[in-house]
Amino acid sequence: MPTQTRLRLVNGAKPDRLDDSLVAADRPGTRWHLRANWEARLLGPQAPDWFNLESERRAEHIKSGHQRKTWRIALDGDIVFAKVIELRGWRSRLKHHLLGTALAREWRASLRAEAIGVPVVRCLAFGQAIGGPARLVLLTQSQAHASSLVEAWLRCNAEEPADERRSGAAAIVDAVAMLVATAHVRGFVHGDEHPNNILLARRDPPSGVTASYVDTHAARFLSAPIALHRTLGSLAQLDQFFHRVATRTQRLRFLERYIEARRVLGVAGDLPPGKRQLLRRLARVTGRHANRLARHWDRRIGRNGKYFKTIRFDQGWKVTLVLALERRHVFPEAHVPERTEEDWRALLGPILRRVEALPCGEAIDSGGLHAECDRLTGLVQRIGATIGRSPARQVFERCHQLRHRDVHAELILGYGERRRNGLADRTILVRARTPVRPDAKTLS
Repeated sequence: MPTQTRLRLVNGAKPDRLDDSLVAADRPGTRWHLRANWEARLLGPQAPDWFNLESERRAEHIKSGHQRKTWRIALDGDIVFAKVIELRGWRSRLKHHLLGTALAREWRASLRAEAIGVPVVRCLAFGQAIGGPARLVLLTQSQAHASSLVEAWLRCNAEEPADERRSGAAAIVDAVAMLVATAHVRGFVHGDEHPNNILLARRDPPSGVTASYVDTHAARFLSAPIALHRTLGSLAQLDQFFHRVATRTQRLRFLERYIEARRVLGVAGDLPPGKRQLLRRLARVTGRHANRLARHWDRRIGRNGKYFKTIRFDQGWKVTLVLALERRHVFPEAHVPERTEEDWRALLGPILRRVEALPCGEAIDSGGLHAECDRLTGLVQRIGATIGRSPARQVFERCHQLRHRDVHAELILGYGERRRNGLADRTILVRARTPVRPDAKTLS
């Protein structure tokens, strides 16, 4: 029999909607915490099977990550997003039991942020499967006419005429500054102040644009307002985005609105004499933050994950390939799609089978790819490529190291090495078969 227990909102906050309190509800094989006024729609007879959305006709697959899938579901006139995690392997299960999962942390952080008045995306329910595969799901409510900060900014700057573009950018800057200032004054640190983690929703005038946080699993809560010198790290994460796509005037406007919002909220603290002084301090922190990020991204190149994957093919080939581009907002290469491991096997397998018949330095164009083949000659060169870095690997790594630092470079989609008798004897470089930008660096 279904059971239900009424809970209190975190910190005893008053519900902002009729019967918006939280309840705990058990269903066969599942356990839920959810908002009472959504229980009928989320857990009723007509509700989707939230743990098995692959066969749900109302569900649209949005994206996938490590052990995680995100779905968009049309539900009785509303749009609900579902993040589903399946814990595979004993390490993931042990980590969940000891530390909790990102979804559980996001559920708790979202409720706590809502209770202290920090705008966040509205979480509706958190559920766990019991007795079967270890699955968890977090359901959030969609905001009408909402998009990420990146999408909103790019769309705004594509608008004509120029006065509408300027007014739209100003509204975005003001909304984001108010969001960040409110969070800092109320002791909320998001933890990953990436522009894709800020959601903008356009409202009818005079409300303009409103901003809220998403993906709050790394959030921290302090008992007092955050001093300005401790907020520079969060501001630097945003400035990492704005210093590339915004003018100096727009960046100064952001700082001016941020300082103004802190003063209005009653926490001026250790504000500098002017916004230009703050901008200079922020530039130093942003530079250090950018270097740390770039080194972090560099370490991904040799690992299997969301962005890179090393795949073994027949005849001794091992190829490292790009699954997804990290810097789409910096390098908007629409002609380069994201590819799964299966996509790459289908595209690259036939190319590698043709490599054996090619002379040194020849190339193959196939399936939108340009593959350049090379032969390693001499024992010293083969040993060096085997225990060190082959020329193809150096070109591939240099390409992505430059791009991680926002330097335009010719895109290399992959490199591969074939080994015979334990030593590398052939290499391959994979590019997109599209003319490169005139101002791009050539790495080979």
